[in-house]
Amino acid sequence: MKSIPKRFQNNNNLPLLRFALDNVREAVYMIDKTAHFQFVNDEACRSLGFSRDEFMTMSLADIDPDKNWPADYWFERWQELRERGSITFEARHRKKSGELFPVEINANFFEFEGEEYNLALVRDISERKQASNISKLHSEILLHVQEGVQLTRVSDETIVYSTPVFNRMFGYEENELIGRKVSVLNAPTSKPPERTAEEINRILKATGSWHGEIHNIRKDGSPLWCWVNITTFEHHEYGEVWVAVHEDITRRKQAEMELEQARDNSHRELLVREVHHRIKNNLQGITGVLRRHATKNPHTAELLNQAISQVQSIAVIHGLQGRTSLSMVRLCELTDEIANGIQSMWQKPIMIDIPDMWRPWMIMESEAVPLALILNELVSNAIKHGQDGEIRIQLRCNGQGVRLSIENTGMLPEPFDHAQTSSTGLKLVSSLLPRRGASLTWHQEGNCVVTLLELGSPVITRTDPFPETNE
Repeated sequence: MKSIPKRFQNNNNLPLLRFALDNVREAVYMIDKTAHFQFVNDEACRSLGFSRDEFMTMSLADIDPDKNWPADYWFERWQELRERGSITFEARHRKKSGELFPVEINANFFEFEGEEYNLALVRDISERKQASNISKLHSEILLHVQEGVQLTRVSDETIVYSTPVFNRMFGYEENELIGRKVSVLNAPTSKPPERTAEEINRILKATGSWHGEIHNIRKDGSPLWCWVNITTFEHHEYGEVWVAVHEDITRRKQAEMELEQARDNSHRELLVREVHHRIKNNLQGITGVLRRHATKNPHTAELLNQAISQVQSIAVIHGLQGRTSLSMVRLCELTDEIANGIQSMWQKPIMIDIPDMWRPWMIMESEAVPLALILNELVSNAIKHGQDGEIRIQLRCNGQGVRLSIENTGMLPEPFDHAQTSSTGLKLVSSLLPRRGASLTWHQEGNCVVTLLELGSPVITRTDPFPETNE
């Protein structure tokens, strides 16, 4: 038995001892004080590829690549082993082929017949190391992915782990979420958070996975939307767990909601514009009926034409509102439309002077119809009571508002008070004139009567900054 020291060969138990050592799963090495092998078992020979005879000519330095084995180092290590009796540590061994692999060594000191020995039990930990490295890699990946990850223990639905990204996403400090119910992350919607969690958990328990959008809530109470993928697996420490990967989709969700709102608004605007268009058509149909009556009954033509003019002024409002998505109409467009309608009806020229800079002036929706009727009456009154010559309409700035002037040739009666006049049209104007943001005056300029309608807030408003000058 060349591989066993002579001093052990007279021991009757040696065959049994050798048989036992050859049948353990760990590699067994007996090393003397000089770091030379005195015994190895079959597993040691198999794992490294050397024969027993080869081992008996080798020392520890031949299979341990990480030590230079100077005498002082080995002496220190032997002294430590002698003092402690047993040491467990990790190292690397080199096979006969030159391949290196990780091992765990349990070194045990003993003495026999005055000689010191180390009986080392060595286990190949390649698989364990690989698993550990993979675990470390996974941990590194979790720390650097943009999505937040958290683990929930299925048995009590409490959070047992969360990544730094997840903590930042929800506004919590490290480990602050550990031990809390996962429902704390769910924002209250039409359902309480606990109900939302119950529904998701029921699907998870039935199928093992779930994905979808969740309306979550941060620690400070602010909402966020997340796309969440959840799967179930068995954890070595926590048992069955749910691993949830959260992607913050708040911006995308807001954009989707804004787009959906814009679509709803667009649909509503189309419907409103269609309604205005139909009202305008119906009002024009009414004016057509009135015109036929006026033709058949000349003695009522003047009254019917006045009614036609008033109906047309209202139709103008709905026509303008049917062209745009805005509920308000432009003062310049309303004035122009009404003047053109009256000019067509009365066959009398009207000159309209409206600078482009006044296009931004808008009439508030509630004042659009009254103002249309007022303009209709004022322009119609200028035509009916004016002498030969054209009617001139101007729009000019008046501080924080607009001055609309209507000029016609003629003379104002003395005295003139529009509030006391017997004219049905002017009485209508007085009743419709807004109490705030509007004033109406008349004055004489040479042979012209000037009607001044001054408008400001809250009757009209601008859609851009005021100009620096008044002209």
